[in-house]
Amino acid sequence: MVDQAIMDRFNDEQDKGKKLLTQHVRSNEATEWVEDEPFGEWRTQSLTLLRVVFGPDQVYTQDFDKFTSFDRSREIARLRHVQAGMGALKAATEDHAKGYMWTFKEIVHAEVFDDFLEMGSYFIDECGFKDAAAVLAGGTLEEHLRKLCQKHGVSTTTVQGRPKQASVMNDDLMKQSVYQQPMWRKVQSWLDIRNDAAHAKYGNYAQTGVEQMIDGIRDFIDRYRA
Repeated sequence: MVDQAIMDRFNDEQDKGKKLLTQHVRSNEATEWVEDEPFGEWRTQSLTLLRVVFGPDQVYTQDFDKFTSFDRSREIARLRHVQAGMGALKAATEDHAKGYMWTFKEIVHAEVFDDFLEMGSYFIDECGFKDAAAVLAGGTLEEHLRKLCQKHGVSTTTVQGRPKQASVMNDDLMKQSVYQQPMWRKVQSWLDIRNDAAHAKYGNYAQTGVEQMIDGIRDFIDRYRA
């Protein structure tokens, strides 16, 4: 759902850029330019989108900012500003759609977490230890929530300086729109199983629930990278 919303925004901004180049071009004998108001709207919305999705330091964001920047007191928005900006925007759109935006750190985290989840599956499949698997998977989930908070600028400690509980981080990430309420509910249900396992309430959940939990956490880590 979130990925589709991001792609819709990228497509909208590309459509606006195309309209700039076809419907908002003005010219005289000396040069061609685009109208200020639609250009400013397109640039602001596109740059905001790139900063939200990739961060301010990614090459897509920096290139778009550079290509569409100029001294407004001395220059007008020329076609080349839009054309170059569209190139950066198109590259960002295609790479995001194809899932190429994993950073090296994210890849390492995903692989490490996947190893822990595989260990949890082994506990169930080979040993029948559903309770140990639930604790291990829940700990993996909590650590991923912590890294998600760090990625999105959400504090991982309380005002007293203590580490936040996993459920609190889950609440904070939803409030920051990192993911929506349906995903928040799933995460909370997995945390509930982990807490039951950690407090010896083994009858509150079944082995199939832990298996589904491990599969769900694996998909969660894949979708919301940190």
